[in-house]
Amino acid sequence: MTTASTTGEGRARLDFDLGDDEPVISPEATHQKIQEISEKAGFNARAPRRSSVKPEVANIHKPELLPERRRGRRTKTGRTLSFNTKIRPETYEKIRSLSDKATEREGRPVSFAEIIERGIEKLE
Repeated sequence: MTTASTTGEGRARLDFDLGDDEPVISPEATHQKIQEISEKAGFNARAPRRSSVKPEVANIHKPELLPERRRGRRTKTGRTLSFNTKIRPETYEKIRSLSDKATEREGRPVSFAEIIERGIEKLE
């Protein structure tokens, strides 16, 4: 509730006593409660603590039991610059069609960039 009372200087003094009956909890107690709830839920802090009890959530496969992940092979193309432009839908469809045909013919993915490069070579 806000009450205005005058002080000796003639100014109103504001009182923001809301009349809450809840006890004031210290920040340390709040932090401790958060830690307890987090540990019960299986959340770990960023810096792992040594604990004798491990939550069931953390029982995942060990890395040595997981199959080795096959990495995709990316070839070095030498293309380091970006080229963004607006083209007509018909032009896009032609480039896409040429790329699809070249991919089928060569048995490997042929990118739009490679199609454009080949077209420039033919024009020169």
